[in-house]
Amino acid sequence: MLQERAQTGSLCYNKVHKLEVYATRKRHFQLEMVLLVEQWVLSGLRHGQQDLLSTLSEDILNNSPVYDLIIERGIERGREQGIEQGIEQGIEQGIEQGIEQGIEQGIEQGIEQGKQLGAKESTIDNILGLIDRRFNINAAPALTPLLEPIDDLQQLQQLLYEALDAAHLEDFIRTVTESTR
Repeated sequence: MLQERAQTGSLCYNKVHKLEVYATRKRHFQLEMVLLVEQWVLSGLRHGQQDLLSTLSEDILNNSPVYDLIIERGIERGREQGIEQGIEQGIEQGIEQGIEQGIEQGIEQGIEQGKQLGAKESTIDNILGLIDRRFNINAAPALTPLLEPIDDLQQLQQLLYEALDAAHLEDFIRTVTESTR
C-alpha cells in the first residue's frame, strides 16, 4: 500500500511538474513572440505585415508595449486626419451654402428691385400721360428729367395726385421742383 501511495504521489508530482514546465514554456513562447513583434517594429517593418500578423496571436500583440505605441500613434494620426477632413468638408459646405444663400438673396433682391423700378416707371408714365391728356401737350421732354431722379414711390404717387389737381402745367412743374429739393 505504501508503495502504491508512493507511485501515486510520484505520478501526481510528474503531472504537476509537466504542467509547470508547460506553463514556463508557454510564458517563454509568449515572451519570444512579444520580442518578435518588437524586433519586427524595430527592423523597419521589412517583413510583410500580413505574414507576421498571421503568425502572431492577438494576445501576443496586445502584450507588446511597442505594438501599443504603434496603435496609439495610429489612433492619433486617424484623429488628426479626421479633424482635417472635417474642417475641409465644413469649409466646402459653408462656401456652398453661402453661395446658394447669396444667389437666393440676390434673386429676391433683384425681384424686389425690379418691382420697385417697374412701379416707379409705371407711376412716371401715368403722370406724363395724365399731364399730356389734361393740358394737351407733350410734357415728357420737360418733366422726365425732373421725375426720374425721384426714387420714393410714395412721393411719385403724391405727384400723380398733384397732376390731377393742378390748374396749370406751370403749377405742377413748380410742385415737382419744390418736392425734389
